[in-house]
Amino acid sequence: MGLGEGILFPCMHQIAGAWYPVQERSRLVSLVASGSDLGTISALLISPAIMAASGWQRIFIVFGILSFVWVVVYSIMGVSRPEEDPKITTEERSFIIRNRTVDPDTHRRQNSRAEVDTHAMNWSVLLTSRPAWAIYIAHMCYNYSWYILLGWIPQYFNQVLDLDLAKKGGFAAALPYMCGYTGTLLFGRLGDLLVTRGYRELHVRQAMNAFSFLGCAFFLFSLRLAKSAPMAVGLLCLTLFTSRAAMAGYWVNMIDVAPNHAAHVMGVSNTFGTIPGIIGNVVTGAILQATGSWDLVFAIAALVLVFGAVFFHCYASDKSIYARPSSSSNGEGYSSASTTSSSFLGSPNYSLPISSSNPALRDEEEGLLENQM
Repeated sequence: MGLGEGILFPCMHQIAGAWYPVQERSRLVSLVASGSDLGTISALLISPAIMAASGWQRIFIVFGILSFVWVVVYSIMGVSRPEEDPKITTEERSFIIRNRTVDPDTHRRQNSRAEVDTHAMNWSVLLTSRPAWAIYIAHMCYNYSWYILLGWIPQYFNQVLDLDLAKKGGFAAALPYMCGYTGTLLFGRLGDLLVTRGYRELHVRQAMNAFSFLGCAFFLFSLRLAKSAPMAVGLLCLTLFTSRAAMAGYWVNMIDVAPNHAAHVMGVSNTFGTIPGIIGNVVTGAILQATGSWDLVFAIAALVLVFGAVFFHCYASDKSIYARPSSSSNGEGYSSASTTSSSFLGSPNYSLPISSSNPALRDEEEGLLENQM
């Protein structure tokens, strides 16, 4: 399952970079990401009924069949790029091509060679770019708190509040994820609203990420003050609700910094993001065994989130990490006329080929973008 699911997020981000215009990117990426919460909610509500009727084995059969059906449907209907989709209109294709990559300084469309895709993997860029590491660190810090919630919150509720969420039924366990699902959709739309109002993408990503991490840290740490089960469940709901603003923060920023290589950035980031799952469980288990202090567990998780918020705010960007270095650059280390990356060791030139193999579509793409310059 892990091998199969591991490629899912990189594939989703690669398709998003090709299909989602900048002004609609937050809401569409958040909408897709909300499927994780929606799936969890559905499973928590449906699984008890399936288990009661046919046994626990049928749960895996039902969801396995649903996954197989989705694969068949997507194989028939899915298209990787708008240039390759014969079903969309010329106007829609033109709109996507014009708006999927925009220079943050000039708000002008990039030329076609800055927008196209390649399958090459440039480890030098991925491992030395400061904007990329801003994403990796944010992802790891976010996942630290997430794994704490997944692995230890049920035990906290049981030990401290004498509340067994599993015995309370599917709705009680699903309620926090419902709040998370709502937050994902709300903050995704808010992010796009701010972009369309003229705010720079970088500032929107930073604000959303800071709200997510700091809000999540506050409510997670406040769990220690909960004196009743309803209060604890309410704080947990607020924790997940605010945390989902990160989908309009570092999560969508992966596409901002590498619209044609978002799968590469997501693949590396998601790999690093698994590390807190190991460290967090070991640290939490050791703390509880040595001190029995849940306050310390929540305090460490909150501090990790604060660090992630600060690091992302300081080093994030909305410019390509694959662009050619320029001798004349502003304070961020970028040229105002290009999308030059700020990196620890300097990003090499990474020229890209024209995307579409169809000559007509390729000429259309080049013509549209040249008219915008």
